This record gives sequence, structure tokens and C-alpha cells, in this order.
Amino acid sequence: MDTQQWLDSFVNKPFTELTLIFVLLLVLMIINFVYITFLKEKISLVKYLAFNSSFIMLICVVLLFKTGVIIDKFAMSGEGIDTDLVIGAIIVFCMQIIFFKKITNKTNNS
Repeated sequence: MDTQQWLDSFVNKPFTELTLIFVLLLVLMIINFVYITFLKEKISLVKYLAFNSSFIMLICVVLLFKTGVIIDKFAMSGEGIDTDLVIGAIIVFCMQIIFFKKITNKTNNS
């Protein structure tokens, strides 16, 4: 199989319900690799963790949406635990943002 056939088979694959989640996770892993390899001295750990947490929060929200689509597609009854978990993740994310701001203010004032 030559490169063009491989590329055509990769591009023409169907985009399933969970493909976006896997793409977002792959992007997060690439960003983590780039940070560890090249940007460790240029970007502070607090800023990096804030960005990483926001990206994970985006993945949680997309996963909740995709779960709803799959439940509707197969005429299943949804469970409230998914929504509760995402609300919990949003609360933890907001607490992290508050602590990140406190930490950055302390380091800027010092």
C-alpha cells in the first residue's frame, strides 16, 4: 500500500460520535509533549496547568454532549450521573482557576 492509498483510507473513514473526543485527547497529548520537550522553561507550570485543566474541561463537556447524542440515537434512557459528574468537574475547574489566580498574584508580588 503506497502513501496515497493509506492517506485516502485514513481521510475517507467515517466520523463517528466519539471521534472528536479521541482527536481532542490526541491534541492534548501533543501539547503535553511539546511543553515537556520545548516549552518547560518558557511557560510557567501554573499557566500550563491552567491551560491543561481548561482543555480537559472542554473534553468533559464535549463528552457529555456526545453521550446525549448517543443516548438519543439508540433511544436509551440517560442517567443523571453523567451530568452530575460534569457539574462536579466544572466546580473543581472554577476552584482551580481561583487558586491559579491567587498563585500567580503571589508570584507577581514577590
